[in-house]
Amino acid sequence: MGRDLRSTCTSSSLSLRSLQVIRTKYVTNPDFDPEKIKVASTACEGLCRWILAIEKYDIVAKIVAPKKIALKEAEDSLNAAMKALEAKREMLREIQEKLAKLQENLEINKQKKVFCVEFDLLLLQQSRT
Repeated sequence: MGRDLRSTCTSSSLSLRSLQVIRTKYVTNPDFDPEKIKVASTACEGLCRWILAIEKYDIVAKIVAPKKIALKEAEDSLNAAMKALEAKREMLREIQEKLAKLQENLEINKQKKVFCVEFDLLLLQQSRT
């Protein structure tokens, strides 16, 4: 039964009014101390610790919730940026491949031109002789 109570009664399932009662009536009460309550009942000590933990969890959850939202937004933004980056990288790879082919063609054409110039020089020399 203890597990059922813990699973159904968390700080997120407690009403704001219930948490206010816990904070004003119990947490501020100096006698609401697990060590003091332990003297009377170990079961009540456990409940006292659980109630204090629920109250602390609620405080932490309210601090963490906006950070979780901001983290989700940042992760979404990062994922979008990474997709865009990958698309740009793919474009860059394609451009680099085209550039490499153009440079290869340029070298071939330079060699052809040199060959043609040398051939023309040879023809010119032969025609003079």
